[in-house]
Amino acid sequence: MTNGNGAPPEAAPPPQLSVLAQYTKDLSFENPNAPASLAPQPQQPAINIQINVSANNVSENEFEVTLSIEGKAENAGKLMFSFDLAYAGVFRIVNIPKENLHPLVMIECRPRRENRARAFSVPMESERRLYFFVLTRFLDANRYPPRIASGAGFA
Repeated sequence: MTNGNGAPPEAAPPPQLSVLAQYTKDLSFENPNAPASLAPQPQQPAINIQINVSANNVSENEFEVTLSIEGKAENAGKLMFSFDLAYAGVFRIVNIPKENLHPLVMIECRPRRENRARAFSVPMESERRLYFFVLTRFLDANRYPPRIASGAGFA
């Protein structure tokens, strides 16, 4: 097949997806009722954790994708602790049809702990492990008993 002037058609440039940066955007831990909240509790606290993914354009071909986790533990109406973690990555995407950008950005461009250009997608289990690691480090540093972290649904 030719392109009309006798020459073969030019091949379309291949799609490209590159990791430009990964970073912690926000990290906070509040322990407002310590030391009372660190004492043994008569019942397991109520733990609420929310995980979200958001994306925005940085430039024409670059997108910042942010994983956010927010959580808190309450017992008998008192806040034991709360935390926020936002981990982000900037990705360059070229030669991808416009109709495929949204799923690509929201599914394949989730930041990961290792900066490997080949594997961007983080299965939910890996995300859970990252969050569990961060959460348990905070809880351990603040002397909360290990049973509280196991109630977060990560174990």
